[in-house]
Amino acid sequence: MSLELAQFIKYLEEHGLFDFVILGDSDPALDNQIKLQKHVFFAQLFGLNFDLDYDIYMSGPHSTLLSKKYFELAENRGKLYDPVISRIPESFKVGEFTKLVKGRDIYWLSVAAMLADRCLRVSNREQLVGAIERCTAKVSQKQISDILQVLECAQLIKYKNPPDTPEPDIFTKLKSLDAADSAEIEKIWMTVYAAVERLRTELKKPKAAFTELDETN
Repeated sequence: MSLELAQFIKYLEEHGLFDFVILGDSDPALDNQIKLQKHVFFAQLFGLNFDLDYDIYMSGPHSTLLSKKYFELAENRGKLYDPVISRIPESFKVGEFTKLVKGRDIYWLSVAAMLADRCLRVSNREQLVGAIERCTAKVSQKQISDILQVLECAQLIKYKNPPDTPEPDIFTKLKSLDAADSAEIEKIWMTVYAAVERLRTELKKPKAAFTELDETN
């Protein structure tokens, strides 16, 4: 992966998308670390396979393995990075990627990555915007909505239950939820409870009829 990552970073630098200065604790270095995380995240969505898993940080999806690899490149730059020639596989949708990330600051990229990562856990646009709004204080609801529109145009947003997909049954829903979705779980159980109560009401009707018949006899 180190070689492929070095080739990708070289591509970013050659096209003015990134400056590979990440060592130290200066603001530019820290910003570049965040930016590189997001560039690689979106590159994967556009067909560049680094086979990375992401955790959720305050700045959005973050890969610990990626962090380890780019620090390794930076700390051994003369050997592992400087001699490398940029190379991008044909499967990578480079034009679409460049259009999405070019000129974006770390706040835009972070929110965009949060949206792209979170969309599969919610059912619609309103839920997605609300979820991201609760995660970040520096970006307004309108800004989140505008960023989401860009991602939708790039076809990077897929919701948990698209409108043309049949609604899953209750038990399938429960299996897909985790403890953090307590409100959704409660809603499902209320639906189950209401259905059971309706069934009990229906079952009581024949019993009541037989009781009346017995009393008549």
